[in-house]
Amino acid sequence: MDFDRIRDLASKIPDKINKIQNEDAAKMALVQPFIVAMGYDIFDPDEVMPEYPIFESGKKNEYADYAILRDGKPIILIECKWNEKDIADLSNKEFHIQLNKYYNQTPAKFGILTNGIVYKFYSDMDETHRMDKMPFLEFDLRN
Repeated sequence: MDFDRIRDLASKIPDKINKIQNEDAAKMALVQPFIVAMGYDIFDPDEVMPEYPIFESGKKNEYADYAILRDGKPIILIECKWNEKDIADLSNKEFHIQLNKYYNQTPAKFGILTNGIVYKFYSDMDETHRMDKMPFLEFDLRN
């Protein structure tokens, strides 16, 4: 992880925050640079897949915002939330439920719930192959 890039991204948040008006803009301005800072190439579909399909038997497909892949399989799922009027409050249970559902239907070992500023990292430390209820790491890039 490139902490200099993360610090640089964090320093630009005050200027960007009022210009971001939807989730797609938050993903482009904040989440993609964070993925790059984690060491992944957002332009390589073998590494990063946007709108990763989640297959649920008998139901319409849903899509995780991003999947970080290794050998074609997701190892990290990223779900971004942004309200049109302000930064999404990640304590919304529906957001956790959505990421949990995606996580539990893939071989991913980590899930990240973010609004591009606050990042909540989840794994399955409590029960194998089941995303934990609480993040093992949470941070706010503004701090």
